[in-house]
Parts: sequence; structure tokens; C-alpha cells
Amino acid sequence: MEKTCKTVEQKIFFEKHLIPDVNILLSDHCNLNCASCTNYAPLANKKFTPFEVIEKDIKKLSELAQNKVARIDLMGGEPLLNPEIVEIMWVSRKYFPSTNIAIETNGILLKSMPEEFWQTVKETGIIVRISLYNGINSVDEIKNFAKEKGADFRQNCTVDDWCCQNEHKIVIETNGGCLDWKYYPLDLSGKQDLNYNFENCEQHCCCCLHEGFFYPCTRIANIKHFNKYFNEELSICEKDRINIHENCTAECIFEFLKNPVPFCKYCNVKSEKFIAWKKSACDKIEWT
Repeated sequence: MEKTCKTVEQKIFFEKHLIPDVNILLSDHCNLNCASCTNYAPLANKKFTPFEVIEKDIKKLSELAQNKVARIDLMGGEPLLNPEIVEIMWVSRKYFPSTNIAIETNGILLKSMPEEFWQTVKETGIIVRISLYNGINSVDEIKNFAKEKGADFRQNCTVDDWCCQNEHKIVIETNGGCLDWKYYPLDLSGKQDLNYNFENCEQHCCCCLHEGFFYPCTRIANIKHFNKYFNEELSICEKDRINIHENCTAECIFEFLKNPVPFCKYCNVKSEKFIAWKKSACDKIEWT
């Protein structure tokens, strides 16, 4: 079955035979802990992905598909918690010299980041992208902070913005200003329709590379936290991910992204909706 592209972004990426957005997980945990977090960070133990593992994965991805990756997001959890964030930024730019790269952060730690971090942002052209959360930050706060740093500020960014590298200047951007939160529930029985979920999933453009494996979305890469915390067994099989270090090619990845994976049966896409953002109480109902 051919992939159905529902958004302008998806159409542009897949028509150009691009891997849309590769998320690199720098940490499992977070310092904000949002209810219904799609990466299950409130349920995760404190853990950073080792720098050596990240470098090995990024290097291999660049060998496979350097010019076919539209965007790389350094994320978590909260990526700024990783003490090797500067080194990770440099190695990301080293192996992807012309790809748009962004740090996806809640922004809480930005004011305490050392000058070395900001100098690296400037020299690598990596975008600092701050997510909006009701009661945590606002567009005006982010805009004022950008002004303090002498940074370009952007909001409601387009695909054209994504594909524009920003060398030798600091760019701080934020999402569209919607302070609601998207609820992506799981069906623990695993009885959802794979094809329906695949055709209607909003996360087609949110692939994930983590500890040697390429996943079609971050939820699959992080479901281990949900399973461990709630003693569940939402299984991941060999068809849910690709080991990029074992007989993998760029074409393998493109073909992998064209069809649903077995794990799609756990996603209750029909029940997805916007809810009021709040902090997590680590209750299973937040994800089911």
C-alpha cells in the first residue's frame, strides 16, 4: 500500500523522496513532565543517550542518506539536560553540513545555558525551537528572550523555513501559539486498524533514530517507559524498526516508511483530540 500524505509538508517530503524529520533522542527524562507526553518522559528513569552512540548513529545515517534527510531534531525528554549537548550539536553539523537541524526544548534551561552553548548555536546554525506550554512560557516571553540574545525570532514556520540553514546567527523559533495539548491515546488491546491508523496518523513526518534503530515515530522508540512503569507488554517486533548498522540502505528506510508497522495496532487514532495542557500525575489514563 502506498503512503497517503495528508499534509502539505508530507506531500513535499515524500514527493522529493526525502526522509522528512529524524528525531535524535538525547535524554529519556524531562524537567517539565507533561501529562500525556508522547515520549512517555514522565515515566522514564533519568538516562542520557551516550555521546558515542549518538555519534555512531548520526555518522551512519549520513552515510546512508545525507542528502535525503529534510530535518534533524535533537530532542528528548528534554535535550538541554544532556551534559554533552554542545558536543552533540557539533557532531550533528559535522555529518549533516547542509541539513536543517533544530533543538526541540521546553526552554526552561535556556537562560542558564553557558556562553559556549550559544556560541555553538551561532557557529553551527542550529535552530533553538521552544515549545509553548500554558503557564510555563508565552510568545512574548520567547520573543523578548530572543531579543536579549540578539537572535532572529520566528513563529509559525513553513517548510521553506525548515529547509533554510542559518549560519552565523542565532535563530529562536516557536510553534504556532496553540496552548492546548494533543492527546494520542493507546489501545492496550492492540485491536486498532493498521491501515486506517497509518493513513490518518499525524506523525508520518516524525521518524526517530535511537541507539542504532530507526523507528517510524518516537512513540515506538519510547514505549519501553510505559511498559516498565505500568507493567504492560505492548510489544515491539523486528518489523517495527530497522537496525541501520546491519545491511541497511537508504532505500530500505524509504520502503520502511511507506507502510504501517505492527505496532500501529496500539494507536487509537480515531480518539485523538486536543486537551488542556497540564503536568503529569503519572496516571495510566493520561495515555489510554
